[in-house]
Amino acid sequence: MERKILNEERIEKAKEILCQMFKIDKFYLENNTCRKREVIEARRFLIYYLRTELYITYSGISNYVEGLHHSTAIYHCRKFEDLLKYEKTLRDKYHKF
Repeated sequence: MERKILNEERIEKAKEILCQMFKIDKFYLENNTCRKREVIEARRFLIYYLRTELYITYSGISNYVEGLHHSTAIYHCRKFEDLLKYEKTLRDKYHKF
């Protein structure tokens, strides 16, 4: 129970940081409705963080991003891993995050 509360706090803090980093509204980060580049990048950061750092299942990620299917979460994680390999600026930005 304590671990779940701790994870929830970490997720909320991550959302706040991503909203500040990408200068977006939290509503767009949590809902799969906006297709602007900065919103998608921030959402991709969040999905990758939830999967790799907090070990949340792909289907469980939909609890934090409304309207997100597990297959879309898989796509975003794979895409982000590929981008991290080749884009130094993105890698630096993720490590800063």
